[in-house]
Amino acid sequence: LVGTFGESFLLVAGTLLAIILLLAQGGGYVGGAAVAANAARLGRLPSFLSDDRIGIALIWGVSAVLIPIIREVVVVESYYAFGFVSAFVITSTTVTFVRRDVLIERGIQPGSGEARSLRFAGMRGMFASYFMLIVLVTQKTNALPAILLAAASITLLQIYTANGGFRRKAAAEEVLPEFPPGTRKPIYAMGIERAHDQARQRGVVTALEELIESGALAKFNVGPDRIRRLVAYLYNIDPLFFIEHGQHEVHDRMEEPNLALEATYRAAYDQKPEIARRIEDCSHFGIFTFIHNYHLNWVAEELGRDAKVVQQAMVDILFPLTPHEQIWPEYCKFEPKYQPEPVWQFSRQRYLWAKDQWPNLSGRITTIWTLQDFGLLSKEIDVRTVISVANGRQYKVVNIHMAEDSEGMTVDKGNVDSVEDTDVDGHIPPTVLTEEDEDDADYPV
Repeated sequence: LVGTFGESFLLVAGTLLAIILLLAQGGGYVGGAAVAANAARLGRLPSFLSDDRIGIALIWGVSAVLIPIIREVVVVESYYAFGFVSAFVITSTTVTFVRRDVLIERGIQPGSGEARSLRFAGMRGMFASYFMLIVLVTQKTNALPAILLAAASITLLQIYTANGGFRRKAAAEEVLPEFPPGTRKPIYAMGIERAHDQARQRGVVTALEELIESGALAKFNVGPDRIRRLVAYLYNIDPLFFIEHGQHEVHDRMEEPNLALEATYRAAYDQKPEIARRIEDCSHFGIFTFIHNYHLNWVAEELGRDAKVVQQAMVDILFPLTPHEQIWPEYCKFEPKYQPEPVWQFSRQRYLWAKDQWPNLSGRITTIWTLQDFGLLSKEIDVRTVISVANGRQYKVVNIHMAEDSEGMTVDKGNVDSVEDTDVDGHIPPTVLTEEDEDDADYPV
């Protein structure tokens, strides 16, 4: 047939047959990629395989190379059959011996009719799959050497990747690596460490996204992307996990592949209050920085108005909902310092917020300070400032007693019932979205 039309025809037919075989095994590619992605999440394969699209492309590429080399359809189908039946064996066995806690988590009561039906379906699958596996082993023995070699190679690769070598490290699954904030490319000693750290990252991302969706962070009046960037820096989160979380919003979360990783995920997810607190600390840093930079404009020590007096007044007016005994000691611990850009890009927004709000809120007390500077008012005077919060639905009054010095200064915060009680002059007080305002649905994020 060399040099004839028949040779060309066979070449075209063989090429078409190879393409048909590649396309026909689509289910095998998807299943194999899913298994590879699961192994990658366990830390047993390289992390890039956690994207099943890459796994599909890799398996398809290997198949495209091997099918023309093997050339025999029967042999190719034997390999595919072993892969399919092996997956069937694993799945049916898992369904049959599913744990009680997994059933309960899925809303299935152990011992119920649904649980018995599920177990019966698994047993039927086990019977069929094990029977097919026996037939394959006895009838397709010629395919076993290549399959065993490939299985051994993949197993060795998983052991090496998971443990960072072929020697198993004791208690490796309990080790969660720690990296300083802002670590861009963490280096893991073993795949299991990587798996636990990625489970931790997924837990933090889920907790943060729930905080954003619930509106708990709307009080900061900062866009969610800035908050994500801040948390990504503080907790060493790969931005890809935010994208991954967004892709999974339409369906339930994919659970971690084993109990140890699920525990790591849950531990990170349970840090939700701490995450919110750290975000608030960064917010306070921005506001405190504004107070630190601008309080000197109103200091007049010859009138008994030293830096401490001005700072206390600014802190209490900008934080009307927080008791003086709580917010003032926090400010006293504040130290201005350089912040990395991922942190400062968030704190800067709170700095600008305080800068914009201060003229609106401080009109009364700064007027009194100005009159004192001209000698028109005494040093000892009571200042009553009323601030509207919760979009005008609540009114907070800040009473500041100015004395000869900071030692005699007192601050008292309270509530007023209605707008008629807010101002002795009948003026409606300024409205502000405060740092601690929990009722902020009417404000943009």
